[in-house]
Amino acid sequence: MKYMTGNEIREKFLKFFQDRGHLMLPSASLIPQDDPTLLIIGAGMAPFKPFFTGKMKPPATRITTCQKCVRTGDIENVGRTARHHTYFEMLGNFSFGDYFKKEVIPWSWEFLTKELGLPADKLYITIHTEDDEAFDIWHNVVGVPEDHIVRLADNWWEIGSGPCGPDSEIHIDLGPERGCGKPTCGPGCDCDRFLEIWNLVFTQFNQMPDGTYPPLKNKNIDTGAGLERLASVVQGKPSNFETDLIFPIIEYAAKIANVEYGKDKATDVSLKVIADHVRSMTFMIGDGILPSNEGRGYVLRRILRRAIRHARLLGINEMFLTGAVDVVIGMFGHAYPNLVEKADFIKKVVEMEETSFLRTLKQGCELLNEEIEKLRAANKTVLDGATAFKLNDTFGFPWELTEEILEEAGMTMDKEGFDAALEVQRKMAREARNDKEGRPVVYNTSGFETQDTLRRLKGKVQIYLPDLKYSDDMAAIKYSNAPYYFRIATEAIKEMYNQVGDYHIDDNGIMTKGVIIRHLIMPGMPDNTKRIIDWVAANFKPRQVMFSLMHQYVPCGRANEYPEINRKVTDEEYKELENYLLQSTIEDGFVQEGDAACKDFIPCFDGTGV
Repeated sequence: MKYMTGNEIREKFLKFFQDRGHLMLPSASLIPQDDPTLLIIGAGMAPFKPFFTGKMKPPATRITTCQKCVRTGDIENVGRTARHHTYFEMLGNFSFGDYFKKEVIPWSWEFLTKELGLPADKLYITIHTEDDEAFDIWHNVVGVPEDHIVRLADNWWEIGSGPCGPDSEIHIDLGPERGCGKPTCGPGCDCDRFLEIWNLVFTQFNQMPDGTYPPLKNKNIDTGAGLERLASVVQGKPSNFETDLIFPIIEYAAKIANVEYGKDKATDVSLKVIADHVRSMTFMIGDGILPSNEGRGYVLRRILRRAIRHARLLGINEMFLTGAVDVVIGMFGHAYPNLVEKADFIKKVVEMEETSFLRTLKQGCELLNEEIEKLRAANKTVLDGATAFKLNDTFGFPWELTEEILEEAGMTMDKEGFDAALEVQRKMAREARNDKEGRPVVYNTSGFETQDTLRRLKGKVQIYLPDLKYSDDMAAIKYSNAPYYFRIATEAIKEMYNQVGDYHIDDNGIMTKGVIIRHLIMPGMPDNTKRIIDWVAANFKPRQVMFSLMHQYVPCGRANEYPEINRKVTDEEYKELENYLLQSTIEDGFVQEGDAACKDFIPCFDGTGV
């Protein structure tokens, strides 16, 4: 068996199926498209559900991908087992009404034994108890010995509502030294001896919300092979964490912490958690997920904060995550070029979250440790829900982190009491804003603290943009210490749009939700404002943003240091720029009288006809 890097395995898999008539597609985003049943993409087939159900026509009947996936259902096991991850890559080949079992089973065997060189006598097959067709192909066509084929009732695949069916798993025997020693040990055992490396799903049914399983119009194939698992086998590593897909991040964290991997179990757990979580946060932010208190944004925030806490357990007290992100981008930038393109944006979000949470972590840990000591003194082991909620609501300490720290101390948390207190708080918040839906948390990724501020007013995101001289990196550093401003701003605004959606104007002409970009005109620099208008027109589609041209510039912050912009805008300057805006291709815009504090907008023109 020849050593291969993770990148080589990925490329070899995709080429293998491309040579067999498959269309090779890039990974879909981690954000599900038009699928309310999923929070985050967690399986290779998830982006193709409409193709499997027949709602949409696929671009080809044969497709192969390497899909980015995130799962956090058992996040507490990350670092404690050889295989649990929050982020992983799923190699897959798919057939939409084209080929079925008699093609895919021999292909999978050929790839594993011929392309990767895995020993055939170490491979074991599991099939569904009633799948005689699969047994016949494995045994009589491929030639797998009968004693290497196991029938299991659990060989049924589904993930929420959608396509599903019986499956056939391929396992590799890693040797008795990796096993539990029980005479019943075999494929399907909970120990580490028999490692599942590929799952072939024969999607024949469609799970409906009411629990029924009608047959699909066409039989389909959906397979998934974990890239990290294959790499651990091919590279001869004891776990996925030692492969070249993860270990460089462990090395980085170990160097920063001045510790050695493999010497202490607790240290190793923290290093693994950091490595896994940094991969997740990098790819999640790269795909447009931002930290928040709800939905997938909360998943990201939890992952990011767990990494920070485990860094503190290793003695890393300084900011370190952006360096770890650089390692991830260096490892995966070739296969996923969007990471390179969005590197500055990703690191900015990570830096802001790390800076914010460091204060929370220190204070929260001190308070929680005090509560733990009180419980011990009272000979109790359960932290009441009200106290846990106070840590969360008042001090921003995540309840999952509270639960984790309590578990390490041999204690638990009253989760029901916590949930009850949380619901009371949510009800009060909804009533206060007269709103039944949660609102997103919007991040200021601009780096500006004076002219540029991002504020969240109910469902609106208000963004103040400065003079376009900031598009020049040296000028941006001079004026605001924020290089690459407009590159970052473009990405940030689009991510904010993804959070709040199209803007909306009510019957009174008031913008009730959406993203609005306000530009404060710089005196004596009409060309710069025109370039701002051109930039908005070139980068944003209709209904993505509302654009506001501010009549009067009010100096603030360091503006006194720059007299060329420290004066009011003349009426002539304003009229010139107003006309330029009217003649631009921006479909949605306002002009605003007054200064930056003014809240009354005068409609100029917009695409809604309001």
